[in-house]
Amino acid sequence: MWTAFGLTNVAIHRISTAMEFGDVQIALDRGPRVDSSALPLERRVRHSLEIARAHSAQNRMDEALALVLDTEELAPSKSGTPSSSDIW
Repeated sequence: MWTAFGLTNVAIHRISTAMEFGDVQIALDRGPRVDSSALPLERRVRHSLEIARAHSAQNRMDEALALVLDTEELAPSKSGTPSSSDIW
């Protein structure tokens, strides 16, 4: 069973905290190196969207969009974007 404590979760919190303090470069340097594959889907989605937000903050829109689209593919119901069935 997954627990809330562990090195990966600490690394993800470090990235989120860096973003909250406006240190986008730390998030961009460390974020993509975190292997969140063993974490629950919700946590992986949140981490991916945080890295997308960091890219967006540096006006790297292509990278941000690519991450958002990858995240949506991974978990459409968790990414906050409507699926085509929600629209129609």
